[in-house]
Amino acid sequence: MEGAAYYGYLLLYIAAYMLDDMIILGIGVITLSRHRLQEREGRWLKLVSGVVMVGLGIYLAVDG
Repeated sequence: MEGAAYYGYLLLYIAAYMLDDMIILGIGVITLSRHRLQEREGRWLKLVSGVVMVGLGIYLAVDG
């Protein structure tokens, strides 16, 4: 396979792979722009975000 075709397919693969991420991000941006978070919801969001970060940290420390 030629270099240009290889990189073209690679670019197409990356674009398709990221498409679902862009859709989810767009839905999140639209939803959050229409609904302002209340203080209680903000606290829950911080808690969930913190738990996810700690979980990822533990995973990286154990796996690495």
